[in-house]
Amino acid sequence: MSPPKTIPGLFKQAFDWWRFLAAFGVVPTIVVIITILRSVLTPIELAFCALGILAYWIVLVVELTPYLDAIGPRDRPRIEFMRTADGTLPGGWSIPVMVTEVWFRNAPRVPTEHSEAKSVTASVIIDRSDGGRLEFIGSWLLGGRPTNIGFADIATEVDLPPNELPAKLGIAARRPHEDDAYGMLADTIHREFQHPDYAIGRGEHRVTVTLTGIRLRRRQFNFALLNEGSRGALRLTAL
Repeated sequence: MSPPKTIPGLFKQAFDWWRFLAAFGVVPTIVVIITILRSVLTPIELAFCALGILAYWIVLVVELTPYLDAIGPRDRPRIEFMRTADGTLPGGWSIPVMVTEVWFRNAPRVPTEHSEAKSVTASVIIDRSDGGRLEFIGSWLLGGRPTNIGFADIATEVDLPPNELPAKLGIAARRPHEDDAYGMLADTIHREFQHPDYAIGRGEHRVTVTLTGIRLRRRQFNFALLNEGSRGALRLTAL
């Protein structure tokens, strides 16, 4: 399982001082020993004790986050990332449209009739390379084959049964010979998703997807969206 996508978790990946932070959590133990030996603490020692306790809890929370699903009902819905997908939509559109998608599945530890994830919605945030930010409710793509990017309908809320079929979430769309891509909103499907307020220029952009639903633990996923512009690729990569 990948490390949690939290600020401390990202620091853990990026900096060597994570081990130092973990080691700093033993400071309270040292302070207790000093107290037993001297029966008194200086203000500086008390401050180090407080910092040590804080460091210990930061390490504990970050390390245990991936295992929180083990707490609670074993049939609780559990959404997993499957893959990203991109390409040009099959026939039926007025002109070719390139899209990027994220595929998820509901994989509870013990599937039962209570394991269906109900009213699942996706919040999508795209931090563009130019410093701008787009925020919208993601579009679930319905009715297509489970092996390709095609779809027949679109919805902002879905129920996900516990099976191996992918639930496809649209992220960005672009006409092949244009520079700008656009966020895939349900309201703009009849315009090949084009809307000036949701334009995504050339460059690499950061995408954050947050899933919520009934009996569903809030999950966040991070991606990089590459838009190479006219005649180039439109590609989504998991981080």
